[in-house]
Amino acid sequence: MSTRPATADEVLEGGLVGVLVDGRQVVVGRVGGRLYAIDGTCTHQYADLEHATLSGETVVCHFHGSGFDIRTGEVVSPPASQPIASFPVSVDGGCILVDGVPAQVRVGYTGLRDNG
Repeated sequence: MSTRPATADEVLEGGLVGVLVDGRQVVVGRVGGRLYAIDGTCTHQYADLEHATLSGETVVCHFHGSGFDIRTGEVVSPPASQPIASFPVSVDGGCILVDGVPAQVRVGYTGLRDNG
């Protein structure tokens, strides 16, 4: 699987982008023009939050509807009961850094597994 640097301009207002940071799945979202990052795995049943939606400041898991504050990682709606890790985000030369580490986007990744 190949990757490329994640850029700030590909994270649209009210949107989420799944990235890899040192091999860790993270989602980056933009709220009020500011970028935020949280761990990319739901603490309820470990769904990939890359497929979640962003409603205001709440990341809503597509699997069971758990909600997390994208700014802090705190649970705002069940069934999740454990918070999720949040990370500082910065931009250097247009590229996203999560906790000082360059974020990477998978190239050609669809999120679909081939069971063939």
